[in-house]
Amino acid sequence: MLEYFVLDWRDFELPVYPVLVLSHAAGAHSFPLPVTVTFPDRRVLEFDFPVIKLTALDAKAHALLHNTAALAFSSAMKIGRTERIALGVEMVCSLDVMTVDGLVRDAVTGFFFAKQLLSQSETLKFREELSKISPVKRRERITQWTNPWIEEGIEKGMQLGRRGAGRSPAGSC
Repeated sequence: MLEYFVLDWRDFELPVYPVLVLSHAAGAHSFPLPVTVTFPDRRVLEFDFPVIKLTALDAKAHALLHNTAALAFSSAMKIGRTERIALGVEMVCSLDVMTVDGLVRDAVTGFFFAKQLLSQSETLKFREELSKISPVKRRERITQWTNPWIEEGIEKGMQLGRRGAGRSPAGSC
């Protein structure tokens, strides 16, 4: 944390307000604050920064924001098991109205769906909900993004390719 603080302060000549963001509930209580470096004769460093526990924040409220970090991090926030599909739909719809390049969009959706692992039945329900998005142009645009189903299909294809890599095509030597 200190290294980021010093590098940003030096490179941008701006005051830096350090914040600790916890995306997992485990270990959140064991982080000692403030962080201090002391010697027998003095304290040479003290970091006492605010802690944001994502798991304590409301995911739905953040999925509606037009902010890429809030959208991505909403996947690590508090959400009911039955609301996960709606959260995903709200996240992609919010992301769709934002002006972001493809790399940023793919990073946000990739992070979101890596944290919100949907079961097979949830994935089917999510696809069904996506098919209801209107207008049609918006739905088509959203479903063209790199998403977990495209990535899953690519991975399955690669696995099949690896299994068949040692075989000779029919009729060859």
